[in-house]
Amino acid sequence: MKTFLALLSGCLIVAIARTQVVDTPYLNSGDMPGLVVTRTGHFDGKALFGYMDGGAELYREYGFVDLTVQEMRIEDHQILVELFRMQDALAAFGVFSVSRGDRQGDDSTARYWYQTPGQVLCATGRYFFRVQRLTGGSDASGLARAVAVRVLHLLPDSDVVVLPWIAGGPNAQAWQRTAILVFGPLGLQNGFPDWVDPLEGGDYRSITIVPWSVDGKPATIGWIHCASAQVASALERHIATDTRPAWQYIRRCEGNSFLVIEADLPAERLAQFARILLIH
Repeated sequence: MKTFLALLSGCLIVAIARTQVVDTPYLNSGDMPGLVVTRTGHFDGKALFGYMDGGAELYREYGFVDLTVQEMRIEDHQILVELFRMQDALAAFGVFSVSRGDRQGDDSTARYWYQTPGQVLCATGRYFFRVQRLTGGSDASGLARAVAVRVLHLLPDSDVVVLPWIAGGPNAQAWQRTAILVFGPLGLQNGFPDWVDPLEGGDYRSITIVPWSVDGKPATIGWIHCASAQVASALERHIATDTRPAWQYIRRCEGNSFLVIEADLPAERLAQFARILLIH
């Protein structure tokens, strides 16, 4: 990523200020005790390529609208906030899911929230945002979270995202927080690279990937949605030829979707499990 300071220097800051989107919220100095916003920038369209080295295509694959970036300080600590506005809530959740990989979020703060000591990721409504603490030190612990909570409160309230899945799926409150939503090859590479090769060149609209447990053993469920029944049939036939030893069960469903289960279990047991799953 190019340095934020260089990107927002001189006349570029003026140009960015003119294009600030009215309905994109952002922090101001004084919104939190000791908070001083030092720079604010806005990027839309192909301008995202000027801000991100190699990462812009992932956001565009999901449906990028614009990005508001803010650099700020609280006392001696530097914080970077990146607020992405996506085309819809599914796109925002998808970026969140592949950014945190298969690690579960923390729903005590927000439903789609992932936190490390120096970074917070969150998706809410059509927004995905990242808050990074750029300076270290134990006395700065909790700063990224505090700023992220303040950003979250600026954003519109939103309902739970309804992922492409088996009629909503069982135990939706639990599995959605661990799910990965893929719209294309870049999302798959970032979120679940193990499935890149068998799905390479596949013509799918979305893949919902959910870690599961069957008989106490780990399993991975893939719900693959295509543009038409014909496309789904072709992709199903293609991946059925894959030699992955654990990719043992593929079940075509009505319409444009089919189910894949990867697990080290007999195919008969997976078929029994799939029948129960598909009832929901």
